[in-house]
Amino acid sequence: MKKVIFVLVVMFTTVFYGQSSVSKDNNIEDLIHIWGLVKYKHPVGSSGKFDMNEEFLKAYEQVVTIETPQVLNAFFLAWINTFNDDKNLIKKEGLDKAKLFTDNAKYDWIENPRFNDSLKQVLRDLRDNTNLKFHYAKRHKVNKMIDFLNENKLDGYTNTNAGHRALLLSSFWNMMKYWNINLYLTDTPWDEVLTRFVPLFENTEGKEFEYTKEKLFVALNDSHSNYEDSQYLKDNFKFYPAFNGKVVNDSIVVYFLQNTAITTKEGIDLGDIIYSIDGLSVKKYLQEKVGAYVSVSNDSYLKKYYESFLFLASSKDKIIVEVKKKDGRLEKKEVSLYKFNSMYDKDKSKSLYKEQEWNLEKEIGYISLATITRDELKKAFEKYKDTKGIIIDLRNYPQNIRPNDIAKYLLPEKKKFISVLGVHSPGYGEKNQEFPLNMIIDPFVVGGKNKNYYKGKVVLLVDGSTGSNAEFIAMAIQQSPNCITVGEQTFGAVMNRIVVPLLDGTSIDFTGNSAYYPGDEKYNIQRNGLKIDHKVSMKATDYDIYTAERLAVRLLESE
Repeated sequence: MKKVIFVLVVMFTTVFYGQSSVSKDNNIEDLIHIWGLVKYKHPVGSSGKFDMNEEFLKAYEQVVTIETPQVLNAFFLAWINTFNDDKNLIKKEGLDKAKLFTDNAKYDWIENPRFNDSLKQVLRDLRDNTNLKFHYAKRHKVNKMIDFLNENKLDGYTNTNAGHRALLLSSFWNMMKYWNINLYLTDTPWDEVLTRFVPLFENTEGKEFEYTKEKLFVALNDSHSNYEDSQYLKDNFKFYPAFNGKVVNDSIVVYFLQNTAITTKEGIDLGDIIYSIDGLSVKKYLQEKVGAYVSVSNDSYLKKYYESFLFLASSKDKIIVEVKKKDGRLEKKEVSLYKFNSMYDKDKSKSLYKEQEWNLEKEIGYISLATITRDELKKAFEKYKDTKGIIIDLRNYPQNIRPNDIAKYLLPEKKKFISVLGVHSPGYGEKNQEFPLNMIIDPFVVGGKNKNYYKGKVVLLVDGSTGSNAEFIAMAIQQSPNCITVGEQTFGAVMNRIVVPLLDGTSIDFTGNSAYYPGDEKYNIQRNGLKIDHKVSMKATDYDIYTAERLAVRLLESE
């Protein structure tokens, strides 16, 4: 019966209401806002009783044809009413906003001048409803992580269908709006992201749409949001050069030759400084060719990502670079590119620096955490127990250890090393979030009573490759009373990944929590990276791969 009333209301208002107009893009944007509110905040819509994807597609067919705000208001009021029943009523109690994180709970769109008072009040009631079900998103009791239940690939999905594209945008955008605790940190406010992408999703299809979709993911500004099914990366990064480089400021320093026969023929030498790629400055090239399609928390990780995965790669087998030679000459060169590893010749490869060229003093220890085991850590601290300092290298991703495996040697007592902001309910966060198992084992506390803790100075080395779990471990090490952190801005996404299933059958991740140093909730590790005591910076002409290590030694020798 409700469906019949719904259709009659729309027909009536179409005939009898006035001449003011609305746009197709605005109608779709309004539908996306309201659909998300119903899906996650309506007492019935959030329960799974309705197939919300199907409901969106049916509503989409209607809203794209509506031309006046009067009809639009009548449509949405009638549509929301189809979800109501007398057994599941709206409640407005049990949510103490004063104790919650509310920076993501933005509902300014409800006061849209296109909406009449009746519709606004219905939307406000939904906004404040606490009678929620969690069919589409569930917070687990043990770890309080979000899991997107019942979000599956849409049967028959095709990006040539405008409704399917709009639904993909609506589904992803609303999952982030209601469940991504770090959303308030994006460069572009999330509501503005929606306004920008509605017409882009509406008017592109095929490969162009796939590229547009990836630009949407970039708007998360999250180093965890790497899209493994990227069509753009597959299309544009197929061939690679016979050498490697390090991005230093806005230039690239060549520091490793993979095949000297090729590089000699093309006149590429160790120490060359590349300042232009295919007519673009290095900075502009990174922004336009990589940063526009790869989500990163900060520019430091963008550079590291480019160095590690896409260095001078192209869809072409040749590129043009402009180079400054050691003697100051400027040259333009055509560089040949090859299928990955086809040019590699380990017997003839050369590096600008020899390994461990910086040489440690006998009184200084060095530990790389990349592959070290707990047993090896124990032996290392026994070996270095009487040294005046230890350099701990975390410019990597530890494979075999957890925070307490190393922190127990560095701390004299138990200490909390991280504070967490997590999801509480749709749109709201929980400050200093704790977990039900904290009484047994607290994942955010390391160390214990230890009078024999290492008392020398500790220098922690970090850079853009220090990310995720590596940042997590670093924060524990930084609680050492004698720790100094040296290096470059880190990854900027310390906490766990959460998988977001997309309607086209692919998926993308985002960072599930915000992380802070205990007692300093103003400094968010997300996007900013770790706090650094001594930042390593240099000119391309002065680039030295061991600058951080040499600085660490000087700091230890000065004590």
